[in-house]
Amino acid sequence: MTSEITSPSRRQIAKGAAWAVPAVTVAAAAPSLAASSEACPPGTLQITPNCPGLLSTDSLYFTITNPGSSGCTMPTGTQITVDRGGLAGVQVGPLNNLNAGVDLLFTDANTAELTAPLEPGESIDIRIFPRGLANVSVLQNVTVSAGGSTVRQGYTIVTLLGLSVAICGLG
Repeated sequence: MTSEITSPSRRQIAKGAAWAVPAVTVAAAAPSLAASSEACPPGTLQITPNCPGLLSTDSLYFTITNPGSSGCTMPTGTQITVDRGGLAGVQVGPLNNLNAGVDLLFTDANTAELTAPLEPGESIDIRIFPRGLANVSVLQNVTVSAGGSTVRQGYTIVTLLGLSVAICGLG
């Protein structure tokens, strides 16, 4: 029994290549599809108030987090609102000056937009009452809203010689 070894014809090679090209194209597209994510549905973001300790040089700020498990991206342009009010207080200054360097752009005194997407596991801080910018803020409250999530925090803060006395929950 003898077997002959024959080389493939040009037609067989072309047929094999035609089947291989779509497989290569699909395989090349798969990683980019896996890396893309959709915009987060309303209520995905977690907003956490971070009140300074009773005697502190820290400031009142909020952390806005896109949870690592969300699988979605909060897109550039997402609106964030900061509403402040209460019984008595001294204006603490424009929030855009207080939050310089973060991925926010304040379009007015209470409204900001993300200037970069907030990917899963990422967070940003919004400073509300930085040390040294105000002397007294009594029975105040601030509400921060972003991407369908909202948190309200009451506070009383008095700053004297760079040391703040803060009581959160009152306001």
